[in-house]
Amino acid sequence: MEKKKVILALAINSVITVLELIAVIRSFMEMKLYMFCYYTVLSNLFLLVASILCILGEIKILRGEEEFLSQKVSRIKYMATCTVSVTFLVVVFILTPTTIGENSSLIKNFIHLMVDGSMLYMHFLCPVLAFISYTVLEKPQVYNRKLPRLAIIPTLIYAAVLIILNIARVVVGPYPFLMVMYNPVHMSIIWAFGVIGFAYLIAIMVNVVSKR
Repeated sequence: MEKKKVILALAINSVITVLELIAVIRSFMEMKLYMFCYYTVLSNLFLLVASILCILGEIKILRGEEEFLSQKVSRIKYMATCTVSVTFLVVVFILTPTTIGENSSLIKNFIHLMVDGSMLYMHFLCPVLAFISYTVLEKPQVYNRKLPRLAIIPTLIYAAVLIILNIARVVVGPYPFLMVMYNPVHMSIIWAFGVIGFAYLIAIMVNVVSKR
């Protein structure tokens, strides 16, 4: 990796780490342990871990101990980038139009979901910074077409666990498309395949963009 890119990537990952810590603390203060029911929070916690691993790897590169980020760290950062990209795009294309209140509008709801409270960090800043750092600065050493299959595993696990918890009536939602006890069966199936397919397309997109 070029030294300038390593330094910039290190700086961005440091910023992500600080922002994620702020967001996690604020989320805990607002929701306590219930925050772990949200894909947004879990994907951003994943990004926090990935960013710390990248910081450690990039420090080694600057010290001359390594030439590139290890393949494991690169894959973890890729998976984390994909999950927070899902968060960002689900907010834009699904949550924004489906959660408009009576006294709100599409634009107002979009702004609310992007900038209010910890959502500023988890829905907007950290996903954007992660996408830039991975696709522009921390490009994988070898392009791998199989990576998107790996990237959707966290989303599959989350969906399976939350659907089971909804069926068991332990939690409700927390997203409209997870409320399987209140949605028609066919709509739940459509939502499930739609969201997983959406996550897979995002993983392909991130993989292709990082190749350029």
